[in-house]
Amino acid sequence: MKLPLFLIATILFFSLWSALFEPYETKKGIKDAVAEAEFVNFVSKKISVSGVESELSGSLGEKFSDRVTVYDMIYKTFTPKKESLKAKKGVYNTVNEIIDLYGDVFYEGKEFIFLSDRARYAKKTETFRSLGPFSMKGESFSATGTDLIYYRNKGKILAKSVKATIKEKKGR
Repeated sequence: MKLPLFLIATILFFSLWSALFEPYETKKGIKDAVAEAEFVNFVSKKISVSGVESELSGSLGEKFSDRVTVYDMIYKTFTPKKESLKAKKGVYNTVNEIIDLYGDVFYEGKEFIFLSDRARYAKKTETFRSLGPFSMKGESFSATGTDLIYYRNKGKILAKSVKATIKEKKGR
């Protein structure tokens, strides 16, 4: 006799519980606010048969579902071209493969050095652009301007409001 009363009391309790209290829902926006993984003072290397291809380091890295954020970012490639890219903050959007760079952006390639406060790199098109003023310096030139676009695969550079100094090579 006690078991049926216990079952009836349990069913009644859970019926009242579900009628009086609504289920707790988490907000969808919170999921993107919390990183899936964090890395502190890290170095990540891409290694192939030919050796170390690239290296990414930073003071803090955060992986979200749609992006990776790196603070005090330093990215170096060793093959096929030796290049270096630094910024206070880099955000890699994994969906459209675009890297947004913020604060003291520094790019060093074989032909020139580039400085800006804000830049964007599109991996698919290999296009690097400054979003605002920039300065760059090469072996035989220096330039300043705004809104630079560097087509990395073509070696072509476009910009607005350019002021350049070209040095003459000696011996000619």
